[in-house]
Amino acid sequence: MRQTPWTGWVALLVAIAAGLVIGKAAGTLLGQMGSRLVTRGWRARALLLTGSAGPLSLAIFTLGLSVGLAWIALSPALRDLSGA
Repeated sequence: MRQTPWTGWVALLVAIAAGLVIGKAAGTLLGQMGSRLVTRGWRARALLLTGSAGPLSLAIFTLGLSVGLAWIALSPALRDLSGA
């Protein structure tokens, strides 16, 4: 924690927040698109979109987390464990 400057922690928080917001927006958008497809009678396509909303949201959050963690300085033991 002492090896990482405060800007690294701020970058981590910003990346996590951005991943959450963008992931939630993408999930909501897919859910709304799926609801529209149900009204048109395309239930299978709607199920595909609404079912993929959660995993897509999680993937976007994970991407934000990994981008944010790039700014964090790892101790030598953790660096060896992570393979970086």
